Amino acid sequence: ALDAFLRHLPVPSLHVYATMSSALHIDPCAHQATLLATLVIFVKLFLTFMAQGKKRFETSFRPPEDTQLSLAKGRKQSYGALHKEKADSAEAKNALETETRWVRIVSNDLENIPVGLIIAWAALLSHYSVTVHVVCVCMFAAGRVAHTVAYAAALQPHRAIAWFVAVLGVIGMLVNATVGFYL
Repeated sequence: ALDAFLRHLPVPSLHVYATMSSALHIDPCAHQATLLATLVIFVKLFLTFMAQGKKRFETSFRPPEDTQLSLAKGRKQSYGALHKEKADSAEAKNALETETRWVRIVSNDLENIPVGLIIAWAALLSHYSVTVHVVCVCMFAAGRVAHTVAYAAALQPHRAIAWFVAVLGVIGMLVNATVGFYL
């Protein structure tokens, strides 16, 4: 009875998943590419967090209890309150600009990476073309890495291009998965 009901649903191939013993097939090449892209993005994100943390020490933007850590290098930490008192010097302004740049890099990563990875992994379940999936997931990973490098080095239009490449990769994965689901 369930099988007959599922066959009449407007969702393509749903009855196949409900009746087959091996419900899902994930292409090994697409799986490997998605896993490698996830690894690259994780390492990039970890290194980005470390760089941001270091810059926050340099501008005293860490919590006061972090003053005792070796990375503080004797600088009192105060969530940036002490830094604002010395903000007139060129060195302090440069340190603040660099710290703000890294905060923005992390913020941009947190806006884009979760959605991209969710789509990449979800797209494995219904992609139309393995090649398109692999190319798009690589575009996403390469674009995110290039975006971080370009942002850290203050390179424009490189940063915008890298961001756009990553977004195109995500859109490509989403379109490929949608087509794969309905065809």
